[in-house]
Amino acid sequence: MRFRDPDGIILVSGGGIAGSTAAYWLAKAGWSVTIVERAANTRSSGNPIDVRGGAVAIARQMGIWSRLEEAAAGVERLVFVDADGRPQATTPTRQRVDRHEEVEVARNELVGLLLEKAQETSLIIRDDSITALHQDGGGIDVKFQRTPSRRFDLVVRADGLHSTVRRLAFGPAERFSGPFGMFMGTVRAPAPIEDPRTVLLYNEPGTSLTIHPAGGKPGLAFIFRGQHDFDYRDVEQGRRLVESTYAGADGSPRSRSRHGARPTIGTSTPSPAWTYRGGLPAAWCCSVTRRVASRCSVKAPAA
Repeated sequence: MRFRDPDGIILVSGGGIAGSTAAYWLAKAGWSVTIVERAANTRSSGNPIDVRGGAVAIARQMGIWSRLEEAAAGVERLVFVDADGRPQATTPTRQRVDRHEEVEVARNELVGLLLEKAQETSLIIRDDSITALHQDGGGIDVKFQRTPSRRFDLVVRADGLHSTVRRLAFGPAERFSGPFGMFMGTVRAPAPIEDPRTVLLYNEPGTSLTIHPAGGKPGLAFIFRGQHDFDYRDVEQGRRLVESTYAGADGSPRSRSRHGARPTIGTSTPSPAWTYRGGLPAAWCCSVTRRVASRCSVKAPAA
């Protein structure tokens, strides 16, 4: 397929960080851009995001840097604690001393600002998703779950780990990726954190619990390893998985902080991390939560 020059029509699947940023710059380059996003509203969960390095320049060019600074979580240190909440070690969370060169913000805050900028020049379709793709020499016919079908010159995949576009274009995810046994669940903390500048981390072999102040909206992250048959769409199964992993000897949840926070595990939604099976990676992403990293990548099928 031969791509047309700018002034063509592009569909971006996914209204998250990657999708909204791509849409903004594609529109600036002269393309007519539509974003389709499965969620009806911006998600309120997810790990905080560090905006640093080259991303700072991009944020300034997009005109959102000052608002990111206003929304900054203000975290300065990560403290490792024992089972009783006693500090054992401390490490700074900032790579740079200059506060104007690095911020940590809640994922929903960052996504909201990026989508706001993208919406200035792009059409956003919410609560909908792609159901079929048909490509020929002149473009791609796209069918949606709710919106009438349309034709585009290019479709950009930015719809996350469990990508619908990747499945429709290249086949089931199992052909290109597989779980390697890391799970993460997040939930809002029911009590405020006494030090808004400090992240607490308790870990044992195979499991960890992180408490993040998140700029006044504290949250907990459960990160653990295990070999489980898991359907990421089954919230009840995810709740049971986290609950059983963090249960004490008496069968009751044993994860708590020195602040008295007892997480409502039933509201957490774990998701498996993925890596590619052989071949050369065509794209990759990295998700980092309190020094625990997981990578995923996909390989393009042979021509």
